[in-house]
Amino acid sequence: MNSITLNEFVDKVYCLNLKNRTDRMIHMDDQFSIIGVEYERFDAVNGRDLSEEEITVCHDDFKTKDQARGAQGAIKTHRSVLKDAIDNDYEKIAVFEDDLVFCSDFKDRFEYYVSSVPNDWDIMYLGCHYHACPNP
Repeated sequence: MNSITLNEFVDKVYCLNLKNRTDRMIHMDDQFSIIGVEYERFDAVNGRDLSEEEITVCHDDFKTKDQARGAQGAIKTHRSVLKDAIDNDYEKIAVFEDDLVFCSDFKDRFEYYVSSVPNDWDIMYLGCHYHACPNP
């Protein structure tokens, strides 16, 4: 198989980021630069700015209202990204959050995953929790 990059595989690469977390965007600029990926910063919804009515829906699933606010902010952000992709007729997108660290062999792993995924895939999850990944 020919080598393929993330930007060649998807129509758009998004990075979700709260406006006030410029430190995380500096980090993400570095991360994307290392793997040679062009991306668009996407303004994340801050759960702390949501009304009581907006967070009450999911509060019972979380220990605190702060967790519920964060979850609702994340849900609203992901919905907004999907709406943007639909509005722009993107067929394939990549969505990254602003606290990731790409593994040192991301390009090789990505090529392997792309070559292994069936043609009718819906979601390709490329992440892991930092406790579960031995080598970032």
